[in-house]
Amino acid sequence: MTMDSIDNVFEVMCGMDNTHTILSGDWNLILIQSLNCAKYNNLNNPLAGNKVLEMCNDLDVIDVWRIHNPYLRRYTWMQPQSSLDFFSDFI
Repeated sequence: MTMDSIDNVFEVMCGMDNTHTILSGDWNLILIQSLNCAKYNNLNNPLAGNKVLEMCNDLDVIDVWRIHNPYLRRYTWMQPQSSLDFFSDFI
């Protein structure tokens, strides 16, 4: 997700008169490295991740899954040792 895309999403949210909004999708961001990734040497797009965290804080947006699972480490994608990739969605 690009910085412009993030700005657009939150600009729309600022203009909404709704307190019940669900954001979903493949954001390709790591918000909490210690919980949201494993064996990952480099953060993918850390500026965008920080921007999302900042805007969520400014707009009082919460991660409901993380609130109910504060320390759980589950992943929607993992690369096994073999050359085959697999996907496992928990959402």
